[in-house]
Amino acid sequence: MLLLPALGAVFVIVTIPFVLVLIQSVSADDGTLIGLRNYTRALGNPLLYDAIRATGVYSVIVLPIEILLGLSFALLVHRTVRWPGVRAAIYVLAILPLVVPPVAIGVVARLVYAPSYGVLNVILERVGLTHHEVNWLGDPTLAMLAVASVDIWQWTPFVYLVLFSGLQTVPRESVEAAQIDGADWWAQFRFIDLFYLRPLFLLIIFFRLADVLRVFDHVFILTGGGPGTTTQLLSLYIYRVEFKFFDSPDLKAVELPYSGNELSMLILLPAKRDGVADLEKQLSADKLADWTMQMKPTKELAVTLPKFKFTAEFKLKKVLSDMGMGIAFGTNADFGGMTTREKLYIDAVIHKAFVGVDEKGTEAAAATAVTMRPLSAQIAPNATFRADHPFVFLIRDNATGSILFMGRVAQP
Repeated sequence: MLLLPALGAVFVIVTIPFVLVLIQSVSADDGTLIGLRNYTRALGNPLLYDAIRATGVYSVIVLPIEILLGLSFALLVHRTVRWPGVRAAIYVLAILPLVVPPVAIGVVARLVYAPSYGVLNVILERVGLTHHEVNWLGDPTLAMLAVASVDIWQWTPFVYLVLFSGLQTVPRESVEAAQIDGADWWAQFRFIDLFYLRPLFLLIIFFRLADVLRVFDHVFILTGGGPGTTTQLLSLYIYRVEFKFFDSPDLKAVELPYSGNELSMLILLPAKRDGVADLEKQLSADKLADWTMQMKPTKELAVTLPKFKFTAEFKLKKVLSDMGMGIAFGTNADFGGMTTREKLYIDAVIHKAFVGVDEKGTEAAAATAVTMRPLSAQIAPNATFRADHPFVFLIRDNATGSILFMGRVAQP
């Protein structure tokens, strides 16, 4: 009888939502039961397995390190620090990383690991450990280690607090008896402390696994799931696999992901039919970031786009010269080692881009070409995006947030 209130709370908070989720997983958006069709569609996407693999690698890195570091620090403080004031100060310091917003941690970590201006590269170069910039966020292995290090910094204190609290429950009499018998620190830990900490290890693993499955903020800010899909964990995969939509009185915006989710097309549609000029005037990096952050994933979106082809040619000689590479375009430059010719220099650098939209989807080509996911949807929409007047579109690199291409459709 005493357990009935607790069991009732568990039933309301856990069991009912779990059953509702199971019912929704075998239902269509209109509530019609469709069996395992949703599971079949999800399992048919190869990016899902990349996300599961990335999440597994992430878990294998962070969980053992956090447990070992947290346990070591808990034992160190428990056995060497006797002053209550010092212990209280350590306790407060351990809580701080847990209460800092993950977004703020991701921004600070970005400043640490950034390849050009990152603090870590500056320190390594000044102490002489490296003589060139390390691309922490562009190399697949280093990117995974970078995002894992942020998790380790934030959540190792949680492990410390739990295990340190557990060590306080170890009977002092058992420790003193072991010391009288000549047991060293390892024997005390193995046969006494570990016995009382075992349930807490299970608790830590359970909570941390749940956190790993929903980690999002700092990974999104640091790498956006890149390079490629190396750090695209399950939470990021779920976020990226859907269309994202934003609707305000002045603007509608939709993000259509490319196949592979490394690039996406952003379409900005002003509410006024003649508002594209005003939209272009207020378009800036900060404004675009603000609109992007307000986009929400949606399944029920009917997208209507006109057919169009957009071709552009960019001459980059002046841009590269302004960046300090002008010598490569002069007659004094010598790239003869690349061929049998002598005094070879660069005459021009031209970048061509192509973007096309038709009934099959979207297609883009520049240095590389990618195929887009078809836009046709077999669902009843509760929101519409009809581009029937001038709009602006952008091609964005999801890993870095960089805008690779921007254009305007004046007569859709």
